Amino acid sequence: MKLKFFLLDTDYIIEKGISKIRLWGKSADGKNGVVFFDSDPYFYVLPSDIKRAKSEIERALEKKKLRIKGIEEVEKKLSGELRGFLKITCLLPQDTQKVRDVIKVLEKERGGTGSVIDEYEYAINFYRRFLIDKRIDGNCWLEIEGEKKDTDYRVDFAINARKINVLEDISIPELKLLAFDIETFEIAGKKRIVMASFYGRDFKRVITDQKASYPDWVDLVKDERELLQGIVKTFQGYNPDIIVTYYGDSFDFQVLNERCQANKVKLIISRDRSETRFTRRARISSARLKGIVHIDIFNFISNILSPGLQTEVLTLDAVSSELLGDRKIEVDYQEMLEAWRKGKNLLKLAEYCLKDAELTYRLAELLLPQSFEISKTVGQICFDVSRMTYGQLVEWHLSREANKRGEIIPNQPKYAEILKRKKATYVGGFVKEPTAGIHENISVLDFRSLYPSLIVSFNISPETLNCDCCRGDGYRVPGLNYWFCQRRQGFIPSVIKGLIEKRGEIKRRLKELKKSSLEYKVFNNRQYALKIIANATYGYFGFAGSKWYSKECAESCTAFGR
Repeated sequence: MKLKFFLLDTDYIIEKGISKIRLWGKSADGKNGVVFFDSDPYFYVLPSDIKRAKSEIERALEKKKLRIKGIEEVEKKLSGELRGFLKITCLLPQDTQKVRDVIKVLEKERGGTGSVIDEYEYAINFYRRFLIDKRIDGNCWLEIEGEKKDTDYRVDFAINARKINVLEDISIPELKLLAFDIETFEIAGKKRIVMASFYGRDFKRVITDQKASYPDWVDLVKDERELLQGIVKTFQGYNPDIIVTYYGDSFDFQVLNERCQANKVKLIISRDRSETRFTRRARISSARLKGIVHIDIFNFISNILSPGLQTEVLTLDAVSSELLGDRKIEVDYQEMLEAWRKGKNLLKLAEYCLKDAELTYRLAELLLPQSFEISKTVGQICFDVSRMTYGQLVEWHLSREANKRGEIIPNQPKYAEILKRKKATYVGGFVKEPTAGIHENISVLDFRSLYPSLIVSFNISPETLNCDCCRGDGYRVPGLNYWFCQRRQGFIPSVIKGLIEKRGEIKRRLKELKKSSLEYKVFNNRQYALKIIANATYGYFGFAGSKWYSKECAESCTAFGR
């Protein structure tokens, strides 16, 4: 059978010893489903002698009784140079690190024979690797070919896929969003949930154990345990595609999980009926729901949108005021405490709690289309993209492009290397001190995409730096003893050039479209996604944790800029 399928989320399972990617999403007729696809984890080994390395690796793995699926000789580019590699295909995702640990002892610097120089791409997340390999544009439409599969999941259909193709379709299906918010009160030093609110299309609900006279959208329960059960039941009954929170990673879901454990309530929201787990994303742990996407709007605003906002505080009230022209209901903390203690004005608190969920829902309606377009540009799912910093967006976009071009993705630097990089400094951009006073007849010159343009124009990339072929006639960096190749285009300049050209095409197309049309909104969000990734690349050169780090490239950008 063939099926048109919009991808919302991705993860993987091990079924009868086979690694299976799970793609969660919706069909064109609005049904929820899951697609299974067999996939093998792998990584690359750079040998000094390919035949000897292959033989020694096989012996080392046999000695440790570690099974793999195969070893294959392949050619890949490393820093722009074509090299011979060994592709090690493992049986399970967790095997890649174990197998790599056996192979790395063959490196000369680790006391080995020296048949192996280094290993690459062993730490890339398994489902993210799948999205890169299959050229899947993050949250996008796919054509699935396969057979129906029986599951006990809370979905309308399940398919074992044989083939997956990416479709050119800019539309987004009608998605079921549900905003969620909680209010807590500290009793005997312990935080407990006293109210929870939900807001969706034609749906609003508040659950509380605080007795008062309420309208019909408030469910009154006898205690916190029943309240928690009501939260789980509401999630399961509404069965949203996306759950949105504001600061939900750091507060709402963390507290909900703690209180469920304390009250022995199973927090089962996922469509595969598994309990909620928390996944580390940068500095925070995020509630990871299987088949339902949890988006914390605060993270997306904090990481991506905050530089363009007028407000310096990112509270729900301040952000909603600026982006929606609406605000929270005013209730100060002392008033809230008095209401809980004396049981007065509880209806106002229910309205306050519901308003928070409503504002979160409306922010999601406004911002999710942007997040989806960034997802398509980077090639990763919205759950991950909505939590990424600018640097992480650049890294995953470069990783995707490297894979397309047959380039090896560099390894993440070790902690000691990061500390060393942090000590390195360089001169930044030119800043003219203003002359105090009142000035008239002011001219403004805005250099469009300054650093991206310089990177492309002067071919600034780690592998083009101080090349042998252009020692006398390369692109000389002002005031520094560096030059960049004029004969061979670098990897990063070629990627940025593609972003700039795509954005230019889209901006020309936007002039021909009505601002009220779906096409205009989609392409406007797409050009914004291209812009932020192109503009963030210069900073990624100088970021200590970067896979494509180059202090020389970063300071060359600012030198040309000055």
